[in-house]
Amino acid sequence: MKPAERTVLAEHRHYLVDDISGTVLDLGAGTGAMFPYFRGSSC
Repeated sequence: MKPAERTVLAEHRHYLVDDISGTVLDLGAGTGAMFPYFRGSSC
């Protein structure tokens, strides 16, 4: 999954969080791969 994360998914993740502001509660079961893409993330 690492090569796909770097090439395809990273760009898509940036797109998904580009316009997010304020307090965000990310609910879901997974790896937490989105956390680094949230600006000001404390995780």
